[in-house]
Amino acid sequence: MKIDETVSGVYTIFTTPFKEDESLDLDGIENMVRFYREAGCNGITLLGVMGEAPKLSSSETRKLVSKVVKHADDMPVIVGIAAAGLAQTWEMSHEVMDLGASGVMVNASHTIKTDNDCLNYFKNVARGLDGIPWVLQDFPLATGVQIPVSVIETVITDHPNCVMLKQEDWPGWHKIDHLRSRSEKGDLRRISILTGFGGLYLPEDMIRGSDGAMIGFSYPEMLRGVVDAHDAGDIDRMYDIFDAFLPLVRAEMSLTKGLAVRKYVLNKRGALPTATIRRPGAGLGNKDIKHVEKLMARLNKRLDEIEFELT
Repeated sequence: MKIDETVSGVYTIFTTPFKEDESLDLDGIENMVRFYREAGCNGITLLGVMGEAPKLSSSETRKLVSKVVKHADDMPVIVGIAAAGLAQTWEMSHEVMDLGASGVMVNASHTIKTDNDCLNYFKNVARGLDGIPWVLQDFPLATGVQIPVSVIETVITDHPNCVMLKQEDWPGWHKIDHLRSRSEKGDLRRISILTGFGGLYLPEDMIRGSDGAMIGFSYPEMLRGVVDAHDAGDIDRMYDIFDAFLPLVRAEMSLTKGLAVRKYVLNKRGALPTATIRRPGAGLGNKDIKHVEKLMARLNKRLDEIEFELT
């Protein structure tokens, strides 16, 4: 099944599992998919910024996509495409779709210098994705490229197969406001908007018009809880849930060890077979582990207070 403009809910960023020797752990994927499903995720996004995509070979990438698609069953799988050039982007996109992916995600190239460069880049990307639904990832912190909302508007207008914006500006509320206002007036096609950036602005993005989350947080139940509370109109409950997890959200936003924190917690929760990060990548020291353990213990106490259950 292919994704479209109606996508909503929680799409988790899949954390790539490695064995202790750093080889790809394909046997651990079924358990991870089950964990995400039981936590209430609607779909999976593979090879996002925190998915260690550049560390995988082409053959490993194909094996990973095939295995996740197999176990995801009815859960849509979006694949991040981090190729260096357009030809590679087009080729990889068609390959993963042939393997059963539901869509692809593309971010801005580091070669972009001007707004016109940005527009031309995404026009060229779309040219080779005929028939493939794709997500425009707006993540300036990772790419160094600020995508103007006018460029996003033009891409939406000119390319019907651009069905989603992954909003990861910090914050990007003005972009959500603008796009939703234009759509409500009938001046612009409405596309799905899912929030990224580690979930740091998830509650506010939901209030502004986001359709959900595309985040790889180690407690996807929080993402589900925030989205559900917002959709039910219970804003206080939404913030109670989010606030309880905020210290760990911040820990996972670390530029140097955020992925290590995420993998450690997922391993402790039984979702990830090991906490191994493929080199190069910073692991946790003893002081880091003690800090994360304290945050997890604090979280469990707080969840009892607000009567929020984990899966």
